[in-house]
Amino acid sequence: MRFLRPALALLLLAGLLPAPAAEAARAVRGSCEGGTCTWFRELSRDVAGASARGTLLRLEIRWWTSADRQGSGEEEGRQEILYFLCSGSGPALVGREGRRWRERPLDPGQPAPADRAVATAYGWVCHGIVPGARGPSLADLYPNRPAALREGRLLQRPEDVLR
Repeated sequence: MRFLRPALALLLLAGLLPAPAAEAARAVRGSCEGGTCTWFRELSRDVAGASARGTLLRLEIRWWTSADRQGSGEEEGRQEILYFLCSGSGPALVGREGRRWRERPLDPGQPAPADRAVATAYGWVCHGIVPGARGPSLADLYPNRPAALREGRLLQRPEDVLR
């Protein structure tokens, strides 16, 4: 329980507004291209750690694509565990790569086309940004694109991203 207090304080200091628990289980539409949209559903969320770099959230998430506006096809989607480093200065995705983990720095304000679905999930999970809703956008929170995204690194454990 002592660990949760610093983690919650860091969440507040970082200005993070995670999606409300009641809404976390809803299907969220990500990016759309060519009439097909990427969807995701957050199945579980836990604070995995916190440091001056940010707050690390562990997620169980299901991804799928759908050509209709209701997001049908979830049963054919893929489920995975991934981590988001919620950070104002160095946001990142941490995902499995073989037996290790890979840190993948994100540019949530101006994501590359291949990263749009991940950036939408990051905005939802770390800042409570509902895609298509009125309010601040990731571009508002991350207005300055880094000159070059730093190279990701291989990690033994997801928590190593906090160092």
